[in-house]
Amino acid sequence: LSSGNFGSNNSVTVTAGAGGISDSITVVRLAEGTDGLTIVNTNQAHVFPASSTGVVSSYTDSGTTIKVFEGATQLDFDGSGGTSGHFNVTATQSPSSTITIGSINESGDNAVVANHSAMDNGTDSVIITYTISGKRLNGEAFSITSVQTITKSKAGVQGVQGVEGNDGAAGAGARAVNLTTATQAFTYNAAGSSPSPSNTTITATAINTGSNSV
Repeated sequence: LSSGNFGSNNSVTVTAGAGGISDSITVVRLAEGTDGLTIVNTNQAHVFPASSTGVVSSYTDSGTTIKVFEGATQLDFDGSGGTSGHFNVTATQSPSSTITIGSINESGDNAVVANHSAMDNGTDSVIITYTISGKRLNGEAFSITSVQTITKSKAGVQGVQGVEGNDGAAGAGARAVNLTTATQAFTYNAAGSSPSPSNTTITATAINTGSNSV
């Protein structure tokens, strides 16, 4: 992805699909000398591989990192958001009590949500809402939400037993696609030029898919 892909837009969303499963990631445009708030949620959608009965086999990389920018200045996560230039993050889920949300910890200026766990076998989709609240650089309070959607990709059911005692064909393995990138924000100067970085690499990883398309 390069800076030229933004055009006049403030964000670019990249979607990768493989075997009927897809994942999306959004990269934002920041401008120096402005006071708008921008939220970066590095994992807005995540797919769990699961058995045909809904048992999740891996929770790897299911957490997310939340960053807050005022213009091109990154605000600091401190777990309280009570002072200028700082913010806090809390999380709720819908449906309720269907997944254990990862703990939220500080890493530099970022709020890092650890991997989730213990998703209910009978639930195929959960929406996690992160409420980001704090104070701007001038001390003005703010509160914004960002959503992470969690879904399951279930394996196919076991085939019926064949004639004369032959076993049915095994069900297809659970499929998933994950997008990752090292940079989710391009910073431009006040004149709207000189982007930094000028480009970034977005990597798509497909699991149990026979043919991939990006």
